[in-house]
Amino acid sequence: MADELSATTLAEVPQDRLAGVVVRDGAANSHAAIMVRALGIPTVMGADIQPSLLHGHTLIVDGYRGELLVDPEPVLLQEYQRLISEENELSRLAEDDLERASELKSGERVKVMLNAGLSPEHEEKLGNFVDGIGLYRTEIPFMLQSGFPSEEEQVAQYQGMLQMFNEKSVTLRTLDIGADKQLPYMPISEENPCLGWRGIRITLDQPEIFLVQVRAMLRAKRGDRKPQYPAADGHQSR
Repeated sequence: MADELSATTLAEVPQDRLAGVVVRDGAANSHAAIMVRALGIPTVMGADIQPSLLHGHTLIVDGYRGELLVDPEPVLLQEYQRLISEENELSRLAEDDLERASELKSGERVKVMLNAGLSPEHEEKLGNFVDGIGLYRTEIPFMLQSGFPSEEEQVAQYQGMLQMFNEKSVTLRTLDIGADKQLPYMPISEENPCLGWRGIRITLDQPEIFLVQVRAMLRAKRGDRKPQYPAADGHQSR
């Protein structure tokens, strides 16, 4: 529970310690909210609560309804426990289906790509069942450090991901930050965080960041890697 949640803070919390997330000041479509939902963790954003007043209370975080239930009646608690068991069983069945080929009724083969960058353990587990990584968020490792990672650190990071997925296709997105998704050591003030100074516009203005990262991607030679540039609106974005 928190007054606000950043993607940086979320990435620092061990996932096995997260049963649910409740944030007072936050939007359901924020980057942090999208990331936590991608992990399958029940989340309520914009809750009208004082987190400090809820310590010691039994809580139900209903991510589907966007509701936080405080000290529920035993019969309601039992019903939610039943729903959790059903969700776990569905997850198990879904994992069993991962081994099946992804095909349409027509027989056409469909590629299944992974959205990666937040949970290396989870991504490694799924590596054998997907056709590659459709998007690797390179900003996550940046968020977990106290300063910009060196070129050598980035090479090791990307090479590890490429090696994990062997010869499968991996799309590496260059640093995607902005006022809504900041690095702890690079504050950004922007009136329009979604469409203003962000993504490729920032890194083109900071070539020392961009060139180091691109060199690191090129040096990570193993596997089939492809670059992606965030918030590019044309070949003349600059």
